[in-house]
Amino acid sequence: MTKRLMVVGRTGVGKTTLLKALGLLGSSVRKTEAVEYSPQFIDTPGEFMDMARFYHVLITSSSKAAAVLVVVDATNPGQLPPGISKTFASPVLGCVNKVDLLDGNYEEKVDSAQRKLLEAGVEEVYAVSAKEGTGVRELKARIEEILRRCK
Repeated sequence: MTKRLMVVGRTGVGKTTLLKALGLLGSSVRKTEAVEYSPQFIDTPGEFMDMARFYHVLITSSSKAAAVLVVVDATNPGQLPPGISKTFASPVLGCVNKVDLLDGNYEEKVDSAQRKLLEAGVEEVYAVSAKEGTGVRELKARIEEILRRCK
């Protein structure tokens, strides 16, 4: 299996920005129009998580990744399909992104987003700001640990 990370999440949660913050994407951040495969990552369009008819693409693509990162927006986590993480072929981490945009009730909002990820079947959740770098080092270390274990 290729040692790469797949990122999934609804439109606008910051998946591509997070790939850049993790040091996996060297180019500028732009809207992901189709599933993009690179040696280090698989970037997926948000529409594939927004619309159930595309779930099969996410599930199939996960077989080409050593780990999957499900990303939600701390300011508006939206809904995730219950248990969807269990359909992926690889270990799944959760990420609450954009914590830098939270003003009041920080912990309550992060807890709410974490609950949505847990309902989706994610077992580990990291709160980060891809723009400011908060929490990115810890997330990156965990991803690298999972990738190192892959053959």
